[in-house]
Parts: sequence; C-alpha cells; structure tokens
Amino acid sequence: VYVMRKSEMGRLLLSKKEADFRLDWARFTEAFEEGKPIKVKVTKVVKGGLLATLGYLSCFIPASHVSLKRNANLKKYPGKTLEVRVIELDKRSKNIVVSRKFLELEEKEKKKEEVLLSLEEGKIVQGKVSSITKFGVFVDLGGIDGLIHPENLSWGWVKDPREVVNIGQVIEVKVLKLDRDKGKISLGLKQTRPDPWSIAEEKYRVGSEVTGKVT
Repeated sequence: VYVMRKSEMGRLLLSKKEADFRLDWARFTEAFEEGKPIKVKVTKVVKGGLLATLGYLSCFIPASHVSLKRNANLKKYPGKTLEVRVIELDKRSKNIVVSRKFLELEEKEKKKEEVLLSLEEGKIVQGKVSSITKFGVFVDLGGIDGLIHPENLSWGWVKDPREVVNIGQVIEVKVLKLDRDKGKISLGLKQTRPDPWSIAEEKYRVGSEVTGKVT
C-alpha cells in the first residue's frame, strides 16, 4: 500500500490503487530510461492499434508498431503477451506508447551482424530465394539478403531467372564477394556446380559430330 497522509490522531490513510500505479509506472520508467524490453498483455483492438496492460496500467501499441510486416492482422493479438520497447511516457497524462516493431528491428540487425560475421568469400551457404528482379535473384541467408547477378545463375544462357529458381526455393550458393561495411553480398549459383568448360575438351573433340538445340 501507499501512505497517502497521516491524520492528527496518528491514523494513516492508505491506498492500494496508488501503490499499484506507482509500482507499475516504475517498471515502465525503468524500461524507458534504460532502453530495456518489457512484456505487456494485449487486451483488445482499438482504433489505430492495440491496447495492452502491465499490471494496472494500460499502454497503446500503434498499428504501425505492431510488426515489421506491413498490414499485420491485429485481430490475432488479443490475449497474447508481447515483448515491446517503451517509446513514449507521460506521467501527467498517463500516456504510454510502446513498440514491438522496434524490438524486431533490433533483433533483425543483430541477426544480420551475426550472419555477416559468419560469411567468408568462397564459402558455400544455404539460403531461400526471397525475390526475383531484373537485377538478379535475392537470397535470404538468415537475416540478410545476398544478390545473384544474372550471369552467375547458370553456366548456360538464361532468358528469365524464373527458369532456374523460384521464390521460396531453398538453394546452395557460393559467396563471391563480401563487403561487411556496406552489408553487400554477391552470390553465385552456377559456381556450386561443375564448370562445363572443364570437361569440354573431352566431351566435344575437334572433328566430332554433336547434336544441339537452337537457343
């Protein structure tokens, strides 16, 4: 309980509500000032985001701060306990705003650093095709994307990268170039397979007749 005041007769006026408020507020304050994550329980979906509680205090999670993913389905969160970061704290108005997205972003950056440190030029690693563009194929290596330029997709001529890989496909690639400072990774898919020129002399002897397809 919290001692509100003492009467002339020596009696104490106590408040459990005030004690709960001050204790819970102290937890939010510590998390805010020290940049520590804190766990809150989502109670309901409200206009613009989610309402969550920690003890007797309520806090607001804006829709844009619920997840790194865009247009997250807010209806699936009520009842769940989320780890968040306190981004706004106003004792006068009792306004508390928290973000789950900031924590996810920090975790993503940490994972990115770990992956970068584990990579070496010439190393063969596994990744998942995340997107296919005219610049080449982006491969998620577990927190950071590397790029396979079109000329490094296949030893043969490739008209469309989708002839070689599909989005979501897990592939093995070779790290060709690595720039840790800029976070850029150049990958090769064809380099994980034998170079057809290494057996060309044996396979296509001068003077022999072979069958081929017009490309």
